[in-house]
Amino acid sequence: MINLATTSGKDILIVGDVWGTSGYSQHVRGLAQGLFDIGVNVGIDCTRPDGWLLNVTPKLAKIMQAKTTNPIHVMINQPQSWPLRWGEDDVKTFCPFVVWEGDKMPSYWERFINHERTTALFIPSKHVHDALTATFNVRPPIFIVPHGVSLEDFYYEKQARKPFTFLCVKGWVAGENDRSGIQYLIRAFKEEFHKDESVDLIIKINMQYAPQGWDLSKEVEKLGISNMQEGR
Repeated sequence: MINLATTSGKDILIVGDVWGTSGYSQHVRGLAQGLFDIGVNVGIDCTRPDGWLLNVTPKLAKIMQAKTTNPIHVMINQPQSWPLRWGEDDVKTFCPFVVWEGDKMPSYWERFINHERTTALFIPSKHVHDALTATFNVRPPIFIVPHGVSLEDFYYEKQARKPFTFLCVKGWVAGENDRSGIQYLIRAFKEEFHKDESVDLIIKINMQYAPQGWDLSKEVEKLGISNMQEGR
């Protein structure tokens, strides 16, 4: 494991999107602010639409305006986008972050991952390491940098909430075959609890991943489940 806070004399420039709701965008924001909190000189290279300062927190604004010198470039996006960065002369150290949920990587990623411009790989878990090495031989060194959790986003309640509520935030685009597992969560909840029990399941669907024409009620119907209430 590598501790980015110990990269003496090295600034870090995170390259990615901060404006979206995808996992990549959340990763850009979270990693940048986490590094900032432990004293790393970190910046973000991203698009800046008109009036962008009105749409970010003061901390994120400070990071986005930070100046970096000869930084480690950490790109958070799929490998096919990496060549966009390779063409820039100031990129000396390129260490992209690779995230994958399956047990093997897409085989065409090999030409990006093993490219001479890729200095090293950052990944969040041993699972990703195993998926990489199960697909092809990896040339650059691999460092595991686990995802963090911001406890500031969670609030302690002195009294138990009634009814007890399960929360889920996820994309759901492929119905029965979706990798998010929402279909299994819904079925498990319906099998375990009855309507007279004081328990709720609230699911927020991340529409970032929903194709045009996607309809929640139709997806639920395909699962053979009724009596679900659709909110905003």
